[in-house]
Amino acid sequence: LRYLDNDKEVNGSKNVFLTGIPEVFDVLPDSYIDAMSDDPELVKKLKEYQAKSLLIVPMLAKDKIIGTIVFAATR
Repeated sequence: LRYLDNDKEVNGSKNVFLTGIPEVFDVLPDSYIDAMSDDPELVKKLKEYQAKSLLIVPMLAKDKIIGTIVFAATR
């Protein structure tokens, strides 16, 4: 839950963790990456990966959300 307290993030892992609803991004704009963190170093690293699409799904155990997993396609 390292970034769960990030108030800036309105989508992504935080939202999936809280709602249990998966998110799919066919195209991942830079503006979304910019909104993921207040940490400029993290944003820089995320952009270096050149992610083009993203799938975020909740991980469940006994009907309880215990985390999220992110799949990204690059280039």
